[in-house]
Amino acid sequence: MTDPCKRHMKRKVTAFRAVSNEGRTMWGVAERRECIRCGDQVVQFTYRGRDVTAKASYRGYAAVWLKEHPYTHRTKGSKVAHEAKALKQAEVSVCSILRDWIKGQVMAIETGVLTFEGAFLGQILLPSSGATVLEAVMQGGLLPALAGPGEDRHE
Repeated sequence: MTDPCKRHMKRKVTAFRAVSNEGRTMWGVAERRECIRCGDQVVQFTYRGRDVTAKASYRGYAAVWLKEHPYTHRTKGSKVAHEAKALKQAEVSVCSILRDWIKGQVMAIETGVLTFEGAFLGQILLPSSGATVLEAVMQGGLLPALAGPGEDRHE
C-alpha cells in the first residue's frame, strides 16, 4: 500500500486544470514514477503537445536529515535501519515538495500569473534530443555557474 503523500500527489497531479490565454480550460495528465535505486522522484505529463519531466532526488534530503539526526549509541536500531529511516522520510518529504511546487505552478497558470512555458520552461522536453531545456542549457554552457556557498563571484 502506498503512503498518503504518494496517493495525494498522484491524485492532485493526474487531473490538473490550466486556463489558456484564450480562457479555454485545458486538462493535463501526469504520471509519477520513482527510481528507488537512484533515489529519484519523476513526474511526467503532457500539456498541449509539450512533454514535461520534473525530477527530484531525495538522497540530498536524506543526507541533511542524517546530519540533523545523527546515529549515536542511544539511537534505537542499527545504523543501516537509521539510514533507511532517513531515506523513507526523504522520499515522503520530496514527494510533498514536488506536489506543492506543481500545484503552485498550476495555480499560477490558472490565474494568469505565469504562462505554461514560464512555469515549466526548465522541465519541458526538447523533441529533438529528449533532454529538458535546463539540461540543454547547462550542457551548452549558456548560463554561468553560480558561486558556491561562501564564495564571492565578481567577474
